[in-house]
Amino acid sequence: MRMGARIGLMAASAALVAVGPAAGQGVRVTGVTTARYAELATAVKDSIPIESALGTGTLRLAPDGTVVRCTEGLPWCFYLGAGPRLSTVPLMQDLRASAWGFGQGVRAYAHVRGRAAVGEADALWPEADDPLDVLSAYVELDRPSYRARLGRQWQTSSLGWYNFDGLALAYRPMDKLTVEAYGGWSLMRGTNEYHDDALEGVEPFFPSERAYILGALARVRPAPGMAGSLLYQREIRTDRGALYSERLAADARVSFGRGAVSGALQADLGAGWLNEARLRADVPLGGGFAGAAELRRYRPFFELWTIWGVFSPVGYGEGSGMLAWGRADELGVRLTGAWRSYDEAHAGLASAMLRTDGWRVGADAWWRPAEAWMASGAYRRNINFGAAQVEVDAALRRDWGETGYVGAHGALFQSIREFSLGEGVVAGLGANAAWRLNADTRLSGSATAYRHLESPTPGTVDWTQLRATLQLEWALGADPGTRGGGGGS
Repeated sequence: MRMGARIGLMAASAALVAVGPAAGQGVRVTGVTTARYAELATAVKDSIPIESALGTGTLRLAPDGTVVRCTEGLPWCFYLGAGPRLSTVPLMQDLRASAWGFGQGVRAYAHVRGRAAVGEADALWPEADDPLDVLSAYVELDRPSYRARLGRQWQTSSLGWYNFDGLALAYRPMDKLTVEAYGGWSLMRGTNEYHDDALEGVEPFFPSERAYILGALARVRPAPGMAGSLLYQREIRTDRGALYSERLAADARVSFGRGAVSGALQADLGAGWLNEARLRADVPLGGGFAGAAELRRYRPFFELWTIWGVFSPVGYGEGSGMLAWGRADELGVRLTGAWRSYDEAHAGLASAMLRTDGWRVGADAWWRPAEAWMASGAYRRNINFGAAQVEVDAALRRDWGETGYVGAHGALFQSIREFSLGEGVVAGLGANAAWRLNADTRLSGSATAYRHLESPTPGTVDWTQLRATLQLEWALGADPGTRGGGGGS
């Protein structure tokens, strides 16, 4: 078990150790048990005699069109060919526990995730070697004018999701203003591990020290329909030798009736550039129509410890729009489109310059012929430099209210370069269903079979495969949000 998981597990135990049978106390545990089945195509190293390869130089063509690598003086040319199809069954168990009744506004919470994998290729699941993660484990004191939270927790803001072990304090001096400060040991995003543990053993360049995270946030609602926030956040090495990141974010929204204007800014103070600037307008047009337009300037963000920022990632400017129409709960249509212009990459060949723009269009429609039935369809086309994708999908669903549903879905998609489909098209057909077994238990599942309709281009992977998911959601204990569920006093 990794160090971060061990510390998080101790925090989770400490957060719930006070739970007992005392009067007025309560605990609720919810769980999501998930099993997935995935077939994966593999590649194996193969070869052909060098005299059968077409062309000259290092890269040549096999008689079937496969690109092979040849070396003068060796009798063979090598390439990666299609290998056996393997399957794996990842298993995941999420447990959330909330306990209350220790005093006014006092609550303990923990979210633990366990993992395992079975099947003939269990090692193909990237997280098979990480059996336990503690995503959250904290004790909280929430009063009308302030809130204190200690332990492993998430900080959610316009910068995204950051996980850390530490203390967060929020103060509400008035209904229109909330200020918050937080700090502690930072965890690398997406790993639930400290920086010096997360990539050790898999990356040659990884942070040698853990990091502290420090942040300050202010949220304001100066008038009805108006809201804004300002955030400053810094991650610094625990030996204070260097920064891992320093960021600033601001956003605002003004609503007028059913319309709104919003904007956001994100700046990387450590690198000295703007990561994102966005301005969006949502406007009701009458007669069931609604529209939206957005302008966006974006440049990827990388923490200062990683080598990827050295390559000066290319940003882009984008303009997008949306037009939607709907009639009550019976019918709806939405059209979307966007055009993107990339910055100069200073790459490519004079005879084959890289594409510097891209565009995407989409259309969605749904129809409810009766209260219990719903049909939907969508079309997507995305053209960018180095990749292109086209996708069409449709679905039909029969609902039984809160009891459950049964549905069927189909899809066609083609991805050039991005997923190595070449000129081939993949078709998928599947079904999904969910059923509530009782008030606290729900079973759901889906399965989709994919088939490569054309023979894969030589040197590419055959996407024919089966994917399936089975999920059980359950709960134990009374819900404090329902009558008779208890709760802190």
